Amino acid sequence: MSDENIEKLATELLPKVKNRLGDPEFNDEEITEYIVDVINELLSVGVDESILQKSKSLGAITKGVKDSWNYTDGSYSPDFYNRADRLRKSVVTTNE
Repeated sequence: MSDENIEKLATELLPKVKNRLGDPEFNDEEITEYIVDVINELLSVGVDESILQKSKSLGAITKGVKDSWNYTDGSYSPDFYNRADRLRKSVVTTNE
């Protein structure tokens, strides 16, 4: 997935992630940067880019953003990696 497509996806996901975070007052630019980082992490652990464009990825992406917000050392929680593993193993169907 190109950097341009990752940025575009992050921008599209921003309102949904903010809604799940429960606070629309978060800084959009900072949250978008976190979303980009999380997408890159998901890609690096083998999640197919087509899965990232499905609604099923929103929970993992939001969890990754929360972890980025809470873990200042750049790490992610075991729950994030469990979600990432489930996404990595999932199969895209035309009905999703």
